[in-house]
Amino acid sequence: MSSGVRRSVERTLPCDSDAPRTARRLVDGLEVGGRARDDISLMVSEIVTNCVIHAQLSASDEIALLAVRTGDQVRVEVYDPGVGFAGIIDRTTQVGGWGLQIVDALADHWGTESGRRTCVWFEASV
Repeated sequence: MSSGVRRSVERTLPCDSDAPRTARRLVDGLEVGGRARDDISLMVSEIVTNCVIHAQLSASDEIALLAVRTGDQVRVEVYDPGVGFAGIIDRTTQVGGWGLQIVDALADHWGTESGRRTCVWFEASV
């Protein structure tokens, strides 16, 4: 494995406009190539963007990112202490907001977990 390439990422990100870009950069360093890397990067960016825009976080809140490659699978979990998860909304009359539809289309599996923090997770084959 070359320097900078790894099988897992665990980081907290400040809740700001740079968070999606930082999250993409972090998962781009995973030991994943080609189309799978692009898809994982896009899904992470969409989920972290949702945290920044919709979770009603303050500037002092943090978004947690965990990504692990195990065999031919990558699992990504994104946590935030925000207001919770509203689910996929009807896109027939909305402009923008396609993030979770993208995740739904690209991920092998995805879901949410609620508790002290909200988690949106997905699994993708590599």
